[in-house]
Amino acid sequence: MCSAIRLLVFLSAIGLTGVHYANESTDRVMPLLKGYEWQFDSDKFAALPPDSYHALLQIAGSRDHPGFIRERAMVALRIYPNDEVWAFFNEAVSNAASNVKRRRAVQGMCQAFAETHSRRVEDAIAKMLDAEDPHLRVRVARCLKSLDSESAREKLSSYRSKISESWELEAVDAPARR
Repeated sequence: MCSAIRLLVFLSAIGLTGVHYANESTDRVMPLLKGYEWQFDSDKFAALPPDSYHALLQIAGSRDHPGFIRERAMVALRIYPNDEVWAFFNEAVSNAASNVKRRRAVQGMCQAFAETHSRRVEDAIAKMLDAEDPHLRVRVARCLKSLDSESAREKLSSYRSKISESWELEAVDAPARR
């Protein structure tokens, strides 16, 4: 009986330590996501401990935070191009509940991984050039344009030939905003 109590106390301590660490990490990140006229400041996020992306993933995927905070966390994730962040964006690109979230996921994936994993990005998003949402198609096309690969150029050319609205073509060819 005494051993069971010790085990329970030990497991509780481990659990509380993990929760405390997660809260501590979130507490460091959250002030950087707030502000009326928020602008992404990569230097401030880069100054955080390297594992701060865990807190950003938690915030971006949590319904406990307002949508604008989750979106800002997604923006900040672009400076952490690792497998966990890839999995987050890939899941969001594939299974987002709304077109707006899917667009933001495509943009985040592109910003985080276009330079280092261009083929992976292309494979993940190219099929969305046929999506019903024209704004999603534009976002995907702009990302493919930034990849600068032969296959991306071919897919982009095929998509452009199908565009019937002049605003959509102009949006694809407009300079990307950062």
